[in-house]
Order: sequence, then structure tokens, then C-alpha cells
Amino acid sequence: MREDLMREAWAELEEQQRRNEETERARREEIRQGYPEIQRLIRRREDLIQSALQEILRGEKTGGELPETMEAVSGEIRQALRGAGFPEDYLTPVYACPECRDTGYV
Repeated sequence: MREDLMREAWAELEEQQRRNEETERARREEIRQGYPEIQRLIRRREDLIQSALQEILRGEKTGGELPETMEAVSGEIRQALRGAGFPEDYLTPVYACPECRDTGYV
């Protein structure tokens, strides 16, 4: 009986994770389709990460300035989301339980 309850709980957890991922995908697609300025900022942030990692791997930089730069771009994204009528955390991962982040463990 206990094993059945555990299997049921894990199945529910997996279903919740699937729904959360679908919500995240739908939100990203909504922004990609309808808000080119926000999408441009997101792409800029992705490019910064990629170029910084390449420079670090080549030994050209240490990446020490990356957190500040990333925070600045992330702030621009949050501001653009607010300006478009979305909550500033609209593109962050979705969790039914923020404490365990839907892992089932705290």
C-alpha cells in the first residue's frame, strides 16, 4: 500500500512538473511572438553568457564582471516585462511549490 501511495505521489509530481514546463514554454513563446524588444534583451543576455564562457575558456577573461553585466540586462528585461503589463518574474521557472521547486524534497 505504501508503495502505491509513493508511486501515485511521484506520478502527480511528474504531472505537475510537465504542466509547469508547458506554462513556461507558452510564456516564452508569447514573448517571442508578441514582444520583440523583450526578446531582443533575452537574446542579448544569452549572447553575453555565451561570449563570456568562450572568453573564459580561451583564457582571455575571468568572468568577474559577468554577474554585474547579467544583472543589468536582467533588470532591463524585468523593466520591459513590467512595461508590457507582465509581472517581472513572468519568464522565471514556474513551481507549484517554491520551497521544494517541485522536486518533492526540501
